[in-house]
Amino acid sequence: TAVVLLSCVCVKAQDRMVAVLQHGDSTHVFYNSNAFVNALAAAESGDVITLSQGAFVSATITKAVKIIGASAGGSVVSKFPSGITVNLKSGESGLYMEGVRMTSLTINGDTINDAVFKRCYCEGNWNINAQSNNCTILQCRIDKTFNPDKLSNNLLVKNSMLTHKASDCIGSNTIGANLILENCNIYNMHNIRSAIVKNCVIYNSCSTSNDILWYNTAYYINNSGSYRPSGDAIQSHMYPLNSEEMANNCGNAITDHLTDAGKEKLIGTDGTYIGAYGGATPYTTLPAIPRVTSVTVPSESYGNGKLPVTI
Repeated sequence: TAVVLLSCVCVKAQDRMVAVLQHGDSTHVFYNSNAFVNALAAAESGDVITLSQGAFVSATITKAVKIIGASAGGSVVSKFPSGITVNLKSGESGLYMEGVRMTSLTINGDTINDAVFKRCYCEGNWNINAQSNNCTILQCRIDKTFNPDKLSNNLLVKNSMLTHKASDCIGSNTIGANLILENCNIYNMHNIRSAIVKNCVIYNSCSTSNDILWYNTAYYINNSGSYRPSGDAIQSHMYPLNSEEMANNCGNAITDHLTDAGKEKLIGTDGTYIGAYGGATPYTTLPAIPRVTSVTVPSESYGNGKLPVTI
């Protein structure tokens, strides 16, 4: 803790970007825009890379490391302007990424196993080109198309925002794929063929296959008619909400969510209201781990030689 705190003090004093690599009991600090590239090169699978705020140069992630950014939203952001590419080596599992903002995410390779993406913000497409096994996307925002792998095995997208208006929010997959969408705000979903959709809110049109299972999912009715998805199999599992129950006529899936009337109308399978702001892990951009936002170190110490540091 002391070492990470020291690095945070250095960032504020010198106005430099920092990546702190934790390997066992040893810690290494890398500076400036290439800090992440150098930290990743020195890392081994299972190591932790903690990032300060700033725009970092990216490198292809081939090791199952733990990457923790300052935040993906607000004024304090750890960002990768050129996007992130993941291509894990054979046998690697357990990649973890939190509090990172990126222009795009592409996951290549044969498989990606037991990966977790938490409180990340992807401004562009999120493409999974590898076979995913037991992966989780939690409290994330994807502004363009989320393309899951064709035949995912237990891919969970939970309390997340899929907001693409110009095209499909979710790309197509294969019948039999195990994709789970739970407590998500989804602007539209046209091409997905196989999924479990639970406690979600759909803001626009949705034409889906009968291989989708629906549980307590709401769709919006506007003045010109309904955006109700098609298919006989879903009729008993979809619930209409009007403009009084969805805030601001659902113009934006991020800022517009259920009103109090909407929350009262439909409770999810877990006893909380539906959508990304419901459930046990409501959507938020705040980092899950504590972070230093300000540090004051006086030039003079107390009589006993100790510095009165304020954090």
